[in-house]
Amino acid sequence: MYNWAYAARIYNEEVAHLCHLIPFKLITSEEDYELLSFGGCGMDMTYKLEAYQLLADDSYDANSNFAKQGIKYFEYYYGKESRILKEIRKRSDLKIAG
Repeated sequence: MYNWAYAARIYNEEVAHLCHLIPFKLITSEEDYELLSFGGCGMDMTYKLEAYQLLADDSYDANSNFAKQGIKYFEYYYGKESRILKEIRKRSDLKIAG
């Protein structure tokens, strides 16, 4: 099981669930954190983070798998007719994160 949590620049619980991530809040006496967890084990979960960035921020990294392979990258993991693919296809204003 992966025991990593990511502090996304933009925290969006609805998008996290759509991308099969687990959003959660860690509340401490000093600060509150909004984090994302994979909720899986034994495989590369990069596709979940890349899909999240695309939908939460309308951007992608120039070195990402999406930049290299396009939508086929997500089709492999989520399925061609999945809800998340439909949402990604709607985005015509995607930009390279810088």
